[in-house]
Amino acid sequence: MPILQSCCCFKSLKKATIATGIYTSIYYTLNVIQASYEEHGLLNNSPLRLNQFTASAAFLILIFTISSSGIVTSFLLLFGVFKNAEYLLIPWILNMIAFTILDATYIFYGLLVHVLKWSPSVAVLLVLDFFLNAFNFYTVLCVVSYYQELKAQSSRNASNIQVVFRKTPASSNLHIPSQKREVVRGKQEKTVKFSERSLENEAKGDIKKHDAVPLINLQQKL
Repeated sequence: MPILQSCCCFKSLKKATIATGIYTSIYYTLNVIQASYEEHGLLNNSPLRLNQFTASAAFLILIFTISSSGIVTSFLLLFGVFKNAEYLLIPWILNMIAFTILDATYIFYGLLVHVLKWSPSVAVLLVLDFFLNAFNFYTVLCVVSYYQELKAQSSRNASNIQVVFRKTPASSNLHIPSQKREVVRGKQEKTVKFSERSLENEAKGDIKKHDAVPLINLQQKL
């Protein structure tokens, strides 16, 4: 039983998964561009402290790596939807879960870093990032639900194939066309009639032969 029966404004989980694949391919591409830009800014910003630079750079490198792999998994997701291959949905699910955990950790780190430099712009960015992570988690539920639907469908198809394979040898001897059965019956009736006639003819021939023997003996005596 899938977790969700419908996703967002889509009544079909398949359409929702296609929309999710298109959305995440764009979303990951924007994250790759943003991570590259911020990494370039960190490298050129010398007044940063060493520990802050190391932590921020590590987060940005991880975001860049996971986002790059997310672009690939998004295309795999779309290909798996069109081919009804549920195993191609698994890389996207794992990648999105890893990215959501990393991004949530990065938000928490940003709160700690900017606690003394709180500004409205930072607050807006953190709130937007929080809602984006919540929406990404919802898309994970949509794709997992569609994965469960495909898994159940493939298992039903496999069970139907096994049932048909088991019933085919037993039923093959029973399904005989009516015309063939009539021909077989006609042949059997003809063979029975022919054998009865042959037995009658042989019986008649035996009687004539036995009757002829005493007649010959009487002629010889006379």
